[in-house]
Amino acid sequence: MNIIALVRTLVDSICKHGPRHRCCKHYEDNCISYCIKGTSCFLRWIRNLDDELHAIVAGFLAGVSMMFYKSTTISMYLASKLVETMYFKGIAAGKVPYFPQADTIIYSISTAICFHAAVMEVHNLRPSYWKFLLRLTKGRFALMNRKALDVFGTGASREFHNFIPKLDPRYTVVTPELPIDFS
Repeated sequence: MNIIALVRTLVDSICKHGPRHRCCKHYEDNCISYCIKGTSCFLRWIRNLDDELHAIVAGFLAGVSMMFYKSTTISMYLASKLVETMYFKGIAAGKVPYFPQADTIIYSISTAICFHAAVMEVHNLRPSYWKFLLRLTKGRFALMNRKALDVFGTGASREFHNFIPKLDPRYTVVTPELPIDFS
């Protein structure tokens, strides 16, 4: 057995029968949050102080645990939080200027990247995230005219090859492919 298989077996046994820490709700959370919270609480208890070093160690261990329990959602969230944290640390160090509502702008940019993928490269999204977007928008994400986006070379209509949008000819330059009923 190699080392990765041994670690995976150990992590699986801990996850099934592990202790419940008062800071963690392990059975509701995933192993990444368990590693972060558990390590932070353990180091705080051992050293009897709250230090930023605990977050570095906990983040490293959580990153290692992501090898075994991959989660794109958590990765995207952590990436946007990393940028936000680096920005505010830069402000505190006097290296970066302060902008009002910067955290909102950082979140908006990270969401825009996800939505860009949902429009231009649906085939690269996880099926669960695509279903979430459809539920969130009441199916409107699937009603986009992605054939018009194929000129950009992303293959936007690859998953929607049979979809032809119903366009109102009063608002189009080219005659629509389907007849429209204006009743």
